[in-house]
Amino acid sequence: MRNIIYYGPRAEGVDFLVYHAVITESVMLYRGEYVAYCRMSNGVDAGDDG
Repeated sequence: MRNIIYYGPRAEGVDFLVYHAVITESVMLYRGEYVAYCRMSNGVDAGDDG
């Protein structure tokens, strides 16, 4: 999912459960929106290469 902005769960019937720590590497203007480029804090073995 590289280069896609994630806006969080928005589908009907989907609930937010818990926070998860991430590492914010940078904040930038991308396609007219300010976005934070983040990595998961639990290493490269989780998710899409961390």
